[in-house]
Amino acid sequence: MRSVADLERRWTSLHTSRRDWTCPLNYVYAAASLPNCFPENNYDVVIAGGGLGLIAGAVLAARGLCVMVFDRDRVGAAHREWNISERELASLVNWGIFTRQELSDTIATRYDRGVISFDATGTGVPACPLQLSGVLDVALDAQSVLDLARKRFLQAGGSILENRSFTRLHSAKHSPVASVFEVNGPDGKAGYTAARGLLCLGDSAAGQSPLTFCGFGSFVRHIGRTAMLIDYALKHDLLERRHLNVITPHQANLRVAWVFSRFMQPWPGGEATSVNRIMNVFCKALSEAGPRTTRRFLQDRYTFPEYLRIMLTTARHEPGIFALTARVLGSRGLLKWLGNIVAFAANDSLKAAYKLTPKPTWRVLEQAASRYAPALALRLKSLRT
Repeated sequence: MRSVADLERRWTSLHTSRRDWTCPLNYVYAAASLPNCFPENNYDVVIAGGGLGLIAGAVLAARGLCVMVFDRDRVGAAHREWNISERELASLVNWGIFTRQELSDTIATRYDRGVISFDATGTGVPACPLQLSGVLDVALDAQSVLDLARKRFLQAGGSILENRSFTRLHSAKHSPVASVFEVNGPDGKAGYTAARGLLCLGDSAAGQSPLTFCGFGSFVRHIGRTAMLIDYALKHDLLERRHLNVITPHQANLRVAWVFSRFMQPWPGGEATSVNRIMNVFCKALSEAGPRTTRRFLQDRYTFPEYLRIMLTTARHEPGIFALTARVLGSRGLLKWLGNIVAFAANDSLKAAYKLTPKPTWRVLEQAASRYAPALALRLKSLRT
């Protein structure tokens, strides 16, 4: 409750002092214009936030990178459970962060299944509740997980700064991208810490759909791949904006998720029951797609063919859905959605080609590219899933 009260005070302060508010982002033209830092305050990676950031830090430090994590409170503090699936939980073992037994000791409880249901009263369509297993069916004690991550992080040589409040981020806009964090210590004095680039990790990366609460699972699935790409970029000085954009954990299928979220809120001209009607129709489409596709959809792992099948099935049960979509999104939104669909299809085709190509062939391509064109090798590596 103390954390909630502190958050409320900061939120109130932000709104009552708008005139004195300064932007927390300060962009400069080149790295030479960034604030000076002491040599001991220069790191490969600086992570703001000791929650999911501490797990990311443990993975990156294990690869031999110089990593620092700071937080306005204690690094590695939590007060709730994190939900994830068994399949996603195994990723933490596969990435070599924790052992299976260590993770087993952090499990608070397991659930047999979950239920998704929307009231169908007055909608004109039958209710279609979904009962599904394998999605958010493992509850972890977040504090136990972070205690393990902190231990691994320090063992790998990571650095921790606690009770440091973020003030501003100074970042160079032109190549190579570099960043300096300005933070306030317990004494109120400002300090500067430098990193070699700028990326979003964890929830700030928007690596999960706005429809579900599978952000932790999405983070876990991607952190090993993201760490591999960060390590490669740092070792080959691929720190320009075009290089760092390749490393983002953003998934192409999330480009189209915003359209789903628009139908989970009332829209102009809609009736009081319109949202529940569309949600029940959509649940019917997911039910017909089967549990495997439904799980993949809720975990943001669906492919373009699966997305297309769900959309067409929805249209079969609600023939006017495309006309309604055009009305709800408007012309600009509709064009954006169509562009997102094309980008999703193109990205999915590339990933499919990667999976169909024998691993030895890709290994040879990546090795050749690493020698003669490291930037190309970074793009090839980013296709890994």
